[in-house]
Amino acid sequence: MDIQDVLDKIRQVKRVVQTEEIISEDKGSDFPFQRLVEEISEILAVNAYLLNYEGQLLGYLSIFDDINSARTHQMMEEKQLDPNYMKRVQELTVTLTNIPVEDERTIFANEYAANFPNGKTTIIPIIGHGRGLGYLILARKKQAFDAGDMILGEYVATILAIEIENLLHQQEDRQQKNRLMAKKAVASLSFSELAAMRTILKDKTEPSFRFTASRLAEKEGLTRSIIVNGIRKMESANILSSQSLGTKGTFIDLYTEENLHLIQQTLEEEER
Repeated sequence: MDIQDVLDKIRQVKRVVQTEEIISEDKGSDFPFQRLVEEISEILAVNAYLLNYEGQLLGYLSIFDDINSARTHQMMEEKQLDPNYMKRVQELTVTLTNIPVEDERTIFANEYAANFPNGKTTIIPIIGHGRGLGYLILARKKQAFDAGDMILGEYVATILAIEIENLLHQQEDRQQKNRLMAKKAVASLSFSELAAMRTILKDKTEPSFRFTASRLAEKEGLTRSIIVNGIRKMESANILSSQSLGTKGTFIDLYTEENLHLIQQTLEEEER
């Protein structure tokens, strides 16, 4: 890739950054950086994988799908790379380019590595303010990565470092806000309502579930009105939503597992 090609491709990436949302606006998005990952994959004609430091996938595009096996496909579906592989990757502090398929740090599936003797992997650490944020991993079946590829890869990694830090700050701010809301909501409960909410959420592992207030009231020695009042207070604080199912009980939705665990933890802390 000559210098003009590099400049043209950098401008192409810049247009995406300047005209599109790099972080997905969908809070439930599994791959918040998918758009930029797709761009680098298409520009460089590579498989591209963006991981956080622990190996969770933040975005990927596999244009050479035959380098993957059923095992690696499963990892992609679970959005988490193998911990043993990540230990080897985490040893890197600088870009490692043109890793052969025989190397343990190759992204090629071991089962099929022999089919791609010229396969190459490049791993670019993403670092922000001195801490490792993740990795951009690129793979080709035949053509080696040259200096132009690396200039573009490092450029994208710099953009990703900024955007990942922004995302982490947003997540931290949201978590802090949620903690304050949870504490305020729990503090508004009476002693009996607190006991009712603890009982309702005890041992729950899914954020959405159904329960029967009358059955719970009888079992725990609570009045139905106490249970209903506790739920209403939590609902008015936007901690959860509820829906009557008539004789089938009440449907409760705490939206996310993170929110469920936060409320359970806050209720336990209030008990102490």
